[in-house]
Amino acid sequence: MILKNGYVAVRPFKETETVNGIYIAPIAESKDYMSIVGEVVGRSEHLPYYGREAQEIRERYPTADYRPREAQADLCDLNNRSLNYETQVEINKGDIVVFDWKQKAFNVDSHEDQILMKYDALYMAITNGEYRMLNGWLLVEPVKYKQHSEILDLSFHDGEFSTIEAYVRHEGSFVTHYRETPYAVDMNIPLKGKKIFVRKKRMKKVEKEYIGLLDNPHYYFIQRRDILGYEP
Repeated sequence: MILKNGYVAVRPFKETETVNGIYIAPIAESKDYMSIVGEVVGRSEHLPYYGREAQEIRERYPTADYRPREAQADLCDLNNRSLNYETQVEINKGDIVVFDWKQKAFNVDSHEDQILMKYDALYMAITNGEYRMLNGWLLVEPVKYKQHSEILDLSFHDGEFSTIEAYVRHEGSFVTHYRETPYAVDMNIPLKGKKIFVRKKRMKKVEKEYIGLLDNPHYYFIQRRDILGYEP
């Protein structure tokens, strides 16, 4: 199946349930469970990304109230057609993918066991047992929690700000531009095996019992742009 506009067709694993026409995990009501798993049955050859064009309009007219109507219409159109991340297609038919159940997904009328979602809903792909992180995500194993003052000299203070030390277990390619945070920059160095420091609230939990694929029940997802630092 060849798709367009950055869509991916996925056949979810059978242990998921159907709710309101969308496949979600039985435990998806918990904020700690953010992903489900399925097999890729079709994908787009091209990933549309217009974040740079949208950024140019926002920089030219930084105040929305004074932005010309035509410019605002163009900005809305670009945002609607664009994916969230500037990246490359890194999945193929037959790959296993882990994806965000909160992203918009649609049933395929002619294939009731399949759903369509945008490529930026994917966390990682697994091919022949090999893990490949997508869209700038990392798979990390936390070490312990610490207050930020014990780890990094930050320029601001937040009483509830805390960081996690974590080891990077699996990584993938970098995101070269983010639509919603255009000034965020991926740490574009190999990080697998390194200890990183990240904000606790940015992490998304993954459970071994849930997806039945990972070899550690304490893995989390975190994006490269949210890394505060690392140990060389």
